Amino acid sequence: MVSVKGGSVNGENGVGVKHYRAGFSLFLISQAVVFMVLIAVRYLIAGSKVGPYSQSLGVVITVVMLISAWLAYSARKAAEHNNGQAIQTRLTGAFWLGVLAFALVLIMWTVVKNAGYSVTMPSLEVFWVGTGFWLVYVLLGLFLLFAARSRGRLVGYTPNQHWDLEASSHFWNLVTVGWIALWIVFFIL
Repeated sequence: MVSVKGGSVNGENGVGVKHYRAGFSLFLISQAVVFMVLIAVRYLIAGSKVGPYSQSLGVVITVVMLISAWLAYSARKAAEHNNGQAIQTRLTGAFWLGVLAFALVLIMWTVVKNAGYSVTMPSLEVFWVGTGFWLVYVLLGLFLLFAARSRGRLVGYTPNQHWDLEASSHFWNLVTVGWIALWIVFFIL
């Protein structure tokens, strides 16, 4: 049972959304550590050499993810203003742009594999692991966006009750920041 007291949503155990946010923030920070480890491994193994990746495809994926993250964020803001139609439209857009980014990374893998480079080249091995790990996070994020969209369609969100939408948006932002970090270390530095 959920009750609203003083603008805060409390669950059966009396833990408010403020506590959920704090716990979820710690979870997101712990997940960011994994990306930092992958970036450190990239420099230990590959040094400062940029691998044979498609620079233009990397930029396109980055732009797609930034727009998708903005849509997820604006869906959360629409919930604060009780705009159900905007929530649905923006979550749908964020979801499909995420699917597009996933497909573009798979295309990049195919391009790199067919370019004739040894798949065991150290910088490529780290690239496969880093982007593969990111793809797992994309799948999780897409599931969360889809679930938030479905719940919004079935139950609806109110300005005081939209925690799952907020959490899915924050997780999707982590996925976006993870890609930007990978893009910087694999494509720029």
